[in-house]
Amino acid sequence: MRLRTVGLWVGLGFLAGCAGTPDPAKVAAQQQQGSAQIFAKKKQKGSLLLVRMIDSPLLGDVNCGGYITLRKIKAGKPDETEPPVSVSSAAAYRLPNPNKLSLGQLFAATAQRYERWFVAVEPGRYAITYANCSYGDMTIEAGGDTDGVFGRALSYVAPFGGESTITIGQGQIVDAGYVRLTGTRSDPRVVGMEATSAERDLMRSAMPDVYPAITFTKFGM
Repeated sequence: MRLRTVGLWVGLGFLAGCAGTPDPAKVAAQQQQGSAQIFAKKKQKGSLLLVRMIDSPLLGDVNCGGYITLRKIKAGKPDETEPPVSVSSAAAYRLPNPNKLSLGQLFAATAQRYERWFVAVEPGRYAITYANCSYGDMTIEAGGDTDGVFGRALSYVAPFGGESTITIGQGQIVDAGYVRLTGTRSDPRVVGMEATSAERDLMRSAMPDVYPAITFTKFGM
């Protein structure tokens, strides 16, 4: 069963009538707790970042669970003197239709889940130097910025092509939208897209206290 984003609260009411009405006080308490955890996490390094990895096979966009590796850009190239930042992919609730959300998706997204997906990062400009994600029997790996089984001797650090960089300001809570990998393992490229309106509506409903503080953007050139 599907519903349009504008019918969000109608859908919630319908589901509540079928499965019992959720306790509004309990829901509000969970939202406040999750939101407080998100704001506390931001204090760890000064900013937060959320990214969703997707792939686009023949039947349309799909979630691609995995992670990306980021390095700060210094003097025009990725800095190898500091440890990289690993960012696990958040679920892309926009799928399979960017303009619709299912009833199941509405209750799968919570402030606590978003707290796990937001990664504490230092402010600065970053580039993607490695990515790994999978869905079904498909695994996508790109870049060489990984220790691997033989250590750093066989690894290399290079920024991806395309839209692979992002600037994060002090105190920002950044939603970087979607990252889709193209090209090859040795010559990877990135296509960046901002979060859809359906995705944003879901975030607003799951964490209303945090939503106004979120900066929506995407990876760029």
